[in-house]
Amino acid sequence: MNDSWIPVARELPDDDIVVIAHCPSMSGEPVWPAFYDGESSIWRWIDGGACIAKITHWQHFPAPPNE
Repeated sequence: MNDSWIPVARELPDDDIVVIAHCPSMSGEPVWPAFYDGESSIWRWIDGGACIAKITHWQHFPAPPNE
């Protein structure tokens, strides 16, 4: 599993896998859970709504703690 930011221009996550998405144009918090909908070729927020803002980078969620 990769723990660094991946530019979307270089690679997209597998379809329908929730990842951490960086969206610098969002006011306030630029990092949100999202997934790439390969069937529609668009990013979607975790609630399924289409992401209109430009996502520039993504990364997988970290592994949960072992405790």
